[in-house]
Amino acid sequence: MRLPVLYMPDGGMAEDFLHVAGLVEVLVGDATMRPFLLVGIGTRSAGAT
Repeated sequence: MRLPVLYMPDGGMAEDFLHVAGLVEVLVGDATMRPFLLVGIGTRSAGAT
């Protein structure tokens, strides 16, 4: 099965990723949205290695 992909820059666990993922789960579950892959791309804070 092929699915569209949504990339979320600044989508790390400390950001809004969990909120967006929860919203997507509800909307896909009640057939308001078609299924897709949600990819959160976290960022490092300044000075992190």
